[in-house]
Amino acid sequence: MLARLGTLVAPESRRQGLGRLATSIAAHEALAAGLIVQWQADINNAPAHALAASMGLSVAGLQTRISLQSPNK
Repeated sequence: MLARLGTLVAPESRRQGLGRLATSIAAHEALAAGLIVQWQADINNAPAHALAASMGLSVAGLQTRISLQSPNK
């Protein structure tokens, strides 16, 4: 039910609108398929938050993740 979006742009291609274009296309396709768009970024990643805000997405909360490894690893 969720479309988990993320955008990665090569450093030399940043600030040209390519990330916004790719994200916009992906979000449009997800919404057309009836999915709920979800964006996840590090809280300190200002460019990612700016991109999400430019797409009309808003902060809905924080997520904490814990990975447990078995003793055999």
